[in-house]
Amino acid sequence: MDKGESKKILVVDDEKAICEILEEFLSLFGHSVTSANSGADAIEVVRRASPDVVFLDIRLPGMSGLDVLKEIKALDSSVRVIMISAFGDEETESMARELGADGYIQKPVDLPGLLVLLKDEGQP
Repeated sequence: MDKGESKKILVVDDEKAICEILEEFLSLFGHSVTSANSGADAIEVVRRASPDVVFLDIRLPGMSGLDVLKEIKALDSSVRVIMISAFGDEETESMARELGADGYIQKPVDLPGLLVLLKDEGQP
C-alpha cells in the first residue's frame, strides 16, 4: 500500500493494548490513526475528525459497539465501519451488517488482513 492511499482511521477498543498495536501497525503504512476507548469518545472523534474508516469493537463499556455504529452512520453514512469481536456470533454480525457495518473481523486481529480491508473499498 503506497502513501497515496493514506486514510484517517479511528480504532475503538476498551483494551488500550489493542488500540496501541493497531495504531502502530497502521501508521507504518502511512495512515493517520487515532484511538478511543469508549463509545462516547468514539462518537466525539467522528464528529471532530471525520475519519475515513473506523475499526469498532462490539463490546464496549457503557455503550455497545452496535449503538456506536448507529450513531456513527447517523453522523456520516460514508464512514466505513469495520466491527471487531472476540466472539464469533453470527446473529451479532448479521445485526451489525443490517445497521451499516462494512465488515466484521475477529480477534485476534489478522494485521495483514486489515490492510486488505482498507484496500478493498467496495467490499463488505
